[in-house]
Amino acid sequence: DNATQAFLDKLNKLKRPVTLVWYGDHWPGIFSFVNTSTDALSAHSTPYFIWQNDAAKKANGTVDVSESYADPSDFTAMVLKMNNMKVDPYWALKTELLEKVPTINNYKRDENGKLSFIDKNGKNIDEKYLTAEQQKLVKDFKLVQYDITTGKNYLLKTKFFQKVK
Repeated sequence: DNATQAFLDKLNKLKRPVTLVWYGDHWPGIFSFVNTSTDALSAHSTPYFIWQNDAAKKANGTVDVSESYADPSDFTAMVLKMNNMKVDPYWALKTELLEKVPTINNYKRDENGKLSFIDKNGKNIDEKYLTAEQQKLVKDFKLVQYDITTGKNYLLKTKFFQKVK
């Protein structure tokens, strides 16, 4: 809309690099066109874009990272990749997940707590149907998440979260 374009125009005039992620988390429940019980994907999907001003494009280059479906937890990896930034092993793993594994469907799990995924066409994919490589990446990420949330924080004693030089 006009206000968004005016905002982007102002950001584009800045001499310092700016990269912006613009998205909505989900449709508010007041919208009657969204039926969460019959069409959960639509209820949890909103438009998004990742934008760079000219200074960011000049400083970092640009890579198209747009996906039909993206989990908000993917946005940081998308921005880092778009700006050709060096990353630590954690963000390298997140980027590899982004590139090789369908989008994690955060609002849906099966009766055993298994994750569901969404392919580029919006089709749900059960975790058991991922390739062996994809399943390994998901398992690695689950182990990292466990370690940093409820585990013993073994990774904090390593260089796993230190930026690569």
